[in-house]
Amino acid sequence: MPTLAKRSAYLLLPAQARNLAPKLLDQQLWCWGCDIRRPEGNLLSAYGLVKLAAPEGVKQSSAYTLCFVNGAQVMLWGFGVFYGAPEHGGIFVKRGGFTALYTPVPRLPTTAWCAAPEGAPPDTAQACASTAHLLAELSTWIADYEAWIARQTPPEYRAACVEAWFAHKRAVSAEAMVEAWLSIAEACRHAAILS
Repeated sequence: MPTLAKRSAYLLLPAQARNLAPKLLDQQLWCWGCDIRRPEGNLLSAYGLVKLAAPEGVKQSSAYTLCFVNGAQVMLWGFGVFYGAPEHGGIFVKRGGFTALYTPVPRLPTTAWCAAPEGAPPDTAQACASTAHLLAELSTWIADYEAWIARQTPPEYRAACVEAWFAHKRAVSAEAMVEAWLSIAEACRHAAILS
């Protein structure tokens, strides 16, 4: 029987963030879907994300990606989010949780759809530190995006998106989304690395 390699380090977010973040990410993915389907125009595209259609025969949603001037990249699918940055690698956070899978790869293809990268829970102090950094950056970017949504649309727009999400799955009100993401970012900055 093969033996499993032992992890030398673990990343531990504060309990409040561990409880809020999975529901908040699910709600955010729902809201991004609403932004794509908005009758007045696709808000992800208006923000600058590039749509990458899934190839014929792949039963997945399109991806949306944005590259930042500092070399970082975000990629969104209906099933999760990738965030990568030079010198830190990348993380994939799957829908239905907030456990980041770490990869040393900081960028994904930007000209064609791709699947989520292979990754694993961070298992060294360095990978845990990079994962915490990337989670904080991702959460801050989402807060910035939600602040932009609040400036670009009437207040009832995001409220209607959140209201349409399953009541038992709602994390926070539409008005509280920016602050909630900023609190997750702060929690990630102060996450414990255990060994």
